[in-house]
Amino acid sequence: MKMKNKNGQDNLLKGVSVAYLIIFLNILLVMAIGLLVLFLSGIVNYMMWILLGGLGLFLSIGFWLYRKFRREGSALGDMVHSGAFSGQPVEISFLGGLASLKIGRKEPDFNHQIDYQSSISVPQLEDPETRRLRELKELADLLKKNLISREEYDRLKARLFESETNQKSGIL
Repeated sequence: MKMKNKNGQDNLLKGVSVAYLIIFLNILLVMAIGLLVLFLSGIVNYMMWILLGGLGLFLSIGFWLYRKFRREGSALGDMVHSGAFSGQPVEISFLGGLASLKIGRKEPDFNHQIDYQSSISVPQLEDPETRRLRELKELADLLKKNLISREEYDRLKARLFESETNQKSGIL
């Protein structure tokens, strides 16, 4: 334990230390403001070059995209006008979906009932056999994880094979 003098020398030492700390922090603040002024004045002095460089970069990217679309434009046009996309909108996304462009009409409203007996054939993206195998694998995984009972598995598997025979005979 420190012994305090009657004159308050300990308090005087603390006060002087705090005063030096305040002076040091003020000097750091003035230096930081000076560096900020130098940085901002450099930006202001070279603002025209910064803007011209940004504009040049923007124009060069635009020209590169224009050339790429012009070169591959016929392939894109053929794809949009192909029979598979007839009447369907096509969405092109860039940067992982950050920017996208939709070409075509507004998507149709699917709130009405779809008539499966109609003569319009719907193009399928997945082979029915592949879809059935995938569904059967999912059922087996659910049974393996004990998420469904053996009876549910058998019933769903029978329904899956029943739909397969109906499709082969042309009922659906």
